[in-house]
Amino acid sequence: GHGVGDQVLLRVAGTLRHAARESDAVIRWGGEEFLLVARNSSRAEAPSMAERIRSLVACQCLELPSGQTVRWTCSVGFAAFPFLPQALDWLGWEEVVDIADACLYGAKESGRDAWVGVQAGEGCDPARHGPRVPHDLRSLAREGALRVFSSRSDPFGRAEEADGSGAP
Repeated sequence: GHGVGDQVLLRVAGTLRHAARESDAVIRWGGEEFLLVARNSSRAEAPSMAERIRSLVACQCLELPSGQTVRWTCSVGFAAFPFLPQALDWLGWEEVVDIADACLYGAKESGRDAWVGVQAGEGCDPARHGPRVPHDLRSLAREGALRVFSSRSDPFGRAEEADGSGAP
């Protein structure tokens, strides 16, 4: 019920605050989604932070008055801002949040209890690839425009469902 759901949300918020640094911000973004803004961190830190969050949430449980134990997991999506350091004005923070959100849905489609993140790859060209971000992350990764980081081997769910090609 709603009471248990509220307790779970409070536990998740507390877990995120525990995983975050003092300089970070934890925001309830909507419904059961949270946004963690990791200020002054390196892009290289993102996968380990995502795994820390995933594993800390998975360890949580809530015992109900009936004696039943409720457990839950989370899916995490991430992207860095600025997205392409060589083109600071290419994407605003809202667009980068959209990219992280697309990664979150990729983690959910890959089976949940997972994390997925992307960074601009060496071949990322705002003029050529920009219109396809964040809607075509799988193909952009195949083309080398994006680097994908994931706790799963197929970070965007089943390939044949995603683009009809059957290719990863």
